[in-house]
Amino acid sequence: MQRVSKNHTALFGWVFSTGFMSVTGIFTYITLRDGGVPDFPDEVSSLILGAFWICGLAVTRHLFHIPLYSAHLTGGDLVLRKRWLVRQVDVRLPKTHIQDFTPKETKDSEGDPYFEYILMLPDNKKFVMFEGHSRENIEAKIADFKRAIKSSLPPSTNPPLVS
Repeated sequence: MQRVSKNHTALFGWVFSTGFMSVTGIFTYITLRDGGVPDFPDEVSSLILGAFWICGLAVTRHLFHIPLYSAHLTGGDLVLRKRWLVRQVDVRLPKTHIQDFTPKETKDSEGDPYFEYILMLPDNKKFVMFEGHSRENIEAKIADFKRAIKSSLPPSTNPPLVS
């Protein structure tokens, strides 16, 4: 099985939220062991800590619902994999039935351009093949992906993706 694509952008969010919740847990332990902040009433310390837990759990839940994406060539098929922390979903497509990518240009939170290249699946679900801030890097990855697909096909086959 040859990996031809990976999109592990969500991994940063998983690691960040795990670290944040770990630090929140440590501060909760210290607060329970030693008491709250000396200059604040215990109710204020508890409210602040509770807000960190509520917001942290909400953000962690959201970030862990974003999957990691990867694509593998195996035999005559392209296996697209969405992986979450405790489960994964594989979609197997014949390489000859791969449609072209749909580029999506958006803006990130700072207003900079952000690019996603989405492969539409037969059931109209999307698979984010590549994403990032540099259009050139993303297009180079797409060219590599198309070359890998084309080189694995018999010479008589020429799907629209690799024309």
